[in-house]
Amino acid sequence: MKHFNSNSFFSQFRLKPVFLLASLVLAFFIGNQAQAQIKTPLSYTNTPQAASCINIPTSIDLVKFDTGLSYFQGGGISILIKPKGVFEIDNQFILELSNGAGDFSSPVRLAVPKNDFFVPALNGVIPNSTPVGSGYKLRVRSTNPAKELVTGPFSITNGILNSKSPSLTYSSLPPSSLVEFIKCVDSENNFFGLINKDINDLTPGGGGSQRINFFLSDFDDQSATTEVKFLNELGVEENLTLSPSGQVSIPSNKPVGYYLISIKKSYGSQSLTSSLIFLFNTGNTGLANTSNENVCIDNSVNFVVDAPSMSKNYPGALYSINHGDGGPTKYYTHARLMSCPALSNIYRNPSCADTQNRSINQDAYFFRTDLKLFNKGIFDGNSYLCNAFLENGQGTTKWINVSKAPTAQFDVPPKVCAGSSILADENSLPGQWGDDFSCNTNYNVSWEVLYPGTTEYEEIQPNSPWITSSRDLLIPGSVTNSRPGCWKIRLSVSNPSGCTRATFIEKTVAVEKIPVPSFTSAPSSPVCRGTKIAFTNTSNTLSAPLECQTPTYEWIVTPITGTGALANGYAFTDNTTPASVNPFIQFNEPMNQTITPVFTI
Repeated sequence: MKHFNSNSFFSQFRLKPVFLLASLVLAFFIGNQAQAQIKTPLSYTNTPQAASCINIPTSIDLVKFDTGLSYFQGGGISILIKPKGVFEIDNQFILELSNGAGDFSSPVRLAVPKNDFFVPALNGVIPNSTPVGSGYKLRVRSTNPAKELVTGPFSITNGILNSKSPSLTYSSLPPSSLVEFIKCVDSENNFFGLINKDINDLTPGGGGSQRINFFLSDFDDQSATTEVKFLNELGVEENLTLSPSGQVSIPSNKPVGYYLISIKKSYGSQSLTSSLIFLFNTGNTGLANTSNENVCIDNSVNFVVDAPSMSKNYPGALYSINHGDGGPTKYYTHARLMSCPALSNIYRNPSCADTQNRSINQDAYFFRTDLKLFNKGIFDGNSYLCNAFLENGQGTTKWINVSKAPTAQFDVPPKVCAGSSILADENSLPGQWGDDFSCNTNYNVSWEVLYPGTTEYEEIQPNSPWITSSRDLLIPGSVTNSRPGCWKIRLSVSNPSGCTRATFIEKTVAVEKIPVPSFTSAPSSPVCRGTKIAFTNTSNTLSAPLECQTPTYEWIVTPITGTGALANGYAFTDNTTPASVNPFIQFNEPMNQTITPVFTI
């Protein structure tokens, strides 16, 4: 059986030297990794919570703390907890001791604060100067958000000379697992195990496979007795056998998840406790888009993480999302993604035109959205980074094609005479859309016409003689000649791929009749001086249809030369004017006059 060396458990636990065999295996492993590229720890920021994640209940729940033990000065003390809800990335967990009356007005910190958004076990050491008493309490508090857990009262007794805390000295497992096996049991950390398992994996040992073992030293000095218990995430515990040599085996056939190992060492009636975290977690990522992968700019693309396949990743995992569009990388805790798996991003620019981020997107004409998983304790090619995050696995990538739709535009005269052609000059603004190899600006054009007196648009087919070689619309005068009225013309343009949403514009053209003036009058000529004559307009501009017809009228009275008629010998009456449709004119002097209606459209 091969062994590998592990870091020491806690500095105050007075570790014994590791067996020579373990040292040899570790030296061999690191020697093989000497040429490996050193990985760079993740530098990250705290991403503000999405609105849907703000009101998630958050608490620190107690899993195990034995208030019935008599702890002692200088001895270790441990508490197992379950952080629930979303703790922020910059959170700290702090383990504190009250005074002998259970008051926390001046708490004593028992360990360095843990800079973590999830931690299920905290270990500390009771100071030697702590007064003996029976009303002490432990408090675990978080900083972001501010939550706390307070235990019931327990006793602290006098210290025990030369007492020792049990130490994890080394672990054993198949040699092929050495590179993946996390070994972070030192003065600041207490976790070890695997974070790359499949969702259906079981802890080894069943069917004749080799079990995962770890070894404790300093567990039986001064006739002390040591108990080791194995707890799942819910706090259900079972006893583990501690062999005379200090070997402890991880139970076989346990499903993926994290487990807690509680260690109690008793010197008669006095005890110290410590704990370990055993990782047997998955390292999965999964990302799906719940909206189209081909979208227009300024539209939201919605994603959802594969929470079921990621649920058994270690809750202390950190995730990053980068959408490849030049925006900032966003970071999420495991609890946050499991509570709020829906994500979204609004893309402001077409992907094929984004040369600034082309290297991020591997020279593709799409935006690359990457979901990455990070864990603490991963081997960086030189050592195990127990206090920094390194990428775990290859992550998941989605490609989003963001396009800019063209903007429909055309010019057309607002009015023409019946019998004249109508030219709609297409001059739309091109969009941008990408494929695997290029950035394109060509677009589709579609014309529709709503004829006077109809209610449905008619699409003009691309092969119609009305469509010019430059894709303008030219309606012949032979068609407008017999159809005066309001002509509505609609232009729609769209990309052939990517964002295919059409944009359109409508304009109205007034096709007006050519006016033919005519009228009648009563009474008819000749008439006496002072007679009022009614003139009735019978021109063709008064007949249907009246849509988009805007005729103007001008009645001109002209004296006939040589008859003695005066230019001012008449007047428009009954509130009519020369611009009236049907005027009344009174002739006040004997004269001969010519009446000329002038009608324009």
